[in-house]
Amino acid sequence: VLLSACMVDDDSRLGHNGGLPSIRGETDTDIETDIGSTSDAESLSKTDGGAGTGTMAEINHSWRLVNFWSEWCAPCRKEIPMLNELHDLLAAHQVAIVGINFDDANRAETLRAADALGIEFPTLRRNEIELLDLRPPDVMPTTYILSPDNSVLAKLIGLQSRDDILGHLAKLGLLGDHF
Repeated sequence: VLLSACMVDDDSRLGHNGGLPSIRGETDTDIETDIGSTSDAESLSKTDGGAGTGTMAEINHSWRLVNFWSEWCAPCRKEIPMLNELHDLLAAHQVAIVGINFDDANRAETLRAADALGIEFPTLRRNEIELLDLRPPDVMPTTYILSPDNSVLAKLIGLQSRDDILGHLAKLGLLGDHF
């Protein structure tokens, strides 16, 4: 298996969630970054009033794919169009895709980066990220599969394909007989 990912140093961490099952995908490069914290309003919209609008309460009542991404991460850039495609498809199965900008950026910078990368799914605000109590990944991109009660059921490390993600969701019984 060829791994393609971006490595992250040990000082770039938010929260903790040890002991998770890890599934490695394809992965590529190395950079240091950090996630800070501040409080923001409670909207999950990627852009104000955009297609990715929702509230944390609404998103919390569904299954979630939580994708950590960064502008500097080449595999993240490659994965985003596929996640955009899955965003609408999975909504019909009560599975939400939300993104987290791994970089320590304010809301305006995160929205600018999301727009530059063509991200169409909601990006979480810093205070919403803290509520999830997820440990930031060692490798980018990383996608967590969360149940409605915030239990982490899988940690998908590195570049994932559409089939990888749909396969994991199918194993969890979230897609019915459609895939």
